[in-house]
Amino acid sequence: MLDGAHVPFNLAAVLSDLRQEEKYRAPCIAVMSIADDKDAAGLLSTMTHHDISIIFTTVGARSLSPEQLKTIADTLGLLSIVMLDPLEAYQEALAGATESGAWVLVTGSLYLVGIIRST
Repeated sequence: MLDGAHVPFNLAAVLSDLRQEEKYRAPCIAVMSIADDKDAAGLLSTMTHHDISIIFTTVGARSLSPEQLKTIADTLGLLSIVMLDPLEAYQEALAGATESGAWVLVTGSLYLVGIIRST
């Protein structure tokens, strides 16, 4: 699932809407990048209400560092890893989803969605 939700309200709405379908009630692996002018703590806090693990990546100079995002996620009790290359992060998410039966969500940045869509 590709969704560029980059504010907490939108991400909450996306996750709520998706949960209406059976296949999106399974655990989720999110690939995520967040711009430095967005509410990273708010976005990640929204994810604590769902069974989501996160792969943080970056899409350029405007992105918060994946390490910063992991620190916030750790504080919130979210399971996460860092992979700097967005395409490698996406491939890792797909592999993990295939192995575990999870689904993949690419979110937090329209730039990230654009990179993934171009593959």
